[in-house]
Amino acid sequence: GFSNYFDLLMKNLNDLASKESAYNPERNLSLSAYNSISTLIEYSSHDKQDKLVEIILHFLGLFESTLNENSPKNFEFQSYIANVVHTILDKIMIKLNFELAMKIYIVFENSFKIRGGVYDEAILSISSLANSKL
Repeated sequence: GFSNYFDLLMKNLNDLASKESAYNPERNLSLSAYNSISTLIEYSSHDKQDKLVEIILHFLGLFESTLNENSPKNFEFQSYIANVVHTILDKIMIKLNFELAMKIYIVFENSFKIRGGVYDEAILSISSLANSKL
């Protein structure tokens, strides 16, 4: 079934989303790829729970790399990635370890400090984190 293609689809969408040429404020292929990643996660089978922890760690690393430079592009990527994290936290059924939960919170808190304000996608992720199993 579809589950057999999950890893390949996730890899290809991630590669596409991360390509420098995919980002364009008007015709934004990166946004579409990140939205597709969220949809793929949302409709993934329950046998992917362990994989979701691995995916969230990957996206937290990508998110942290956007904190180095304040730019509209990085702010948009932070929103895209926060949306993916939100989707994962809503989907995940296994208990998150406390260290991972704190890492998620701290990464978003750091982005709030850098931006000088909050943004919806990160607030939704923190809300999902608060409702998850810890």
